[in-house]
Amino acid sequence: ITRELIILKKAVSREVLNMIKTKEFAFPKLVYLGILVKNSLKRSLWALVFLIAIAAYQATKGTSKTTFLVAALPVIYLSYVVIRCWIHSNSKKTNQLFFRERVFEIDDQTIMIGFKQGAATKIEINNIARVVKNSSYYLLFLNKKQFIYAPLSAFRTAGDIARFDSILKARKRRIPPLK
Repeated sequence: ITRELIILKKAVSREVLNMIKTKEFAFPKLVYLGILVKNSLKRSLWALVFLIAIAAYQATKGTSKTTFLVAALPVIYLSYVVIRCWIHSNSKKTNQLFFRERVFEIDDQTIMIGFKQGAATKIEINNIARVVKNSSYYLLFLNKKQFIYAPLSAFRTAGDIARFDSILKARKRRIPPLK
């Protein structure tokens, strides 16, 4: 074996060691519904605040039949948002590939998403516009509405999570932050 081949093998094995490979996971429909509702309410918070303000103003005027109706408007609106999101998350138009089991292979520049059925897609880390991390998952937004779900439980070690955090922090911001 030549010296160059040995150096190449070491470099490849070092790259494989630096790669993060997650456990297999699926995107639960209930989690998706919660994310949809939360994001929808964030985008339309002004409407909810407006309806609550009208209800509060009407409540100060005294009681009448319209007071009850106006007070019910925020509840009706919240119900509408939840039902609309539930219909979307359970519709046949929602790509069922979205909910299938998958595994991520992550390096410094890409996230390779592999599905059980053999399909795979590659996302450049630099194409991630915004990252939301909470206590149970990451949401990697590609634009205002498209995101990649990555549960923390899918990572094999706390070191993998820390490494993924550092990869995300080091990414270039070619896409302006979402408003």
